[in-house]
Amino acid sequence: MFRKLLPFINLFFILIIGLGMLPFLRSSIMGLQGDLSNKQSSISKAIEELNQRQKKLEADEEELKKKLEEQIAAQTKKDARRKDKADKDKLIDPTKVSSGSKNNLTLSAIVATGGESYCLINDTILRQGDEISPYKVVLITQDYVLLTDEDENSFKLQLN
Repeated sequence: MFRKLLPFINLFFILIIGLGMLPFLRSSIMGLQGDLSNKQSSISKAIEELNQRQKKLEADEEELKKKLEEQIAAQTKKDARRKDKADKDKLIDPTKVSSGSKNNLTLSAIVATGGESYCLINDTILRQGDEISPYKVVLITQDYVLLTDEDENSFKLQLN
């Protein structure tokens, strides 16, 4: 008869042990849930911090791009001015400059505004670098305009 009761007795002890362990298991599960919640909170904070850092880096990158573009534009202007000056210096050879009128060219006026100079030759408004066939305007001063031809011969047109 004891043998027949043995499975029931085992089940009874298992239930008693299980019920006794229930509060322990419950507190363990609650502790694990708390740990998990803390870790999720820490991960969320870390993700938010990384997002903020990424936004700052993107803003810094945009600012650096703007500064670089400004520096490139400024350098390009400087290079253009240097080239213009070098071109002027190269083209003006005082030993080859003659005065007078060539091919019936007549200088009527010279105007300087805001760093730009213009001249009126044969009723045509020109500025430095423009051409009045077959001549190129090399330099415009207060009193004269320096022109060159295809052979790099320079001559002055005096203001009348």
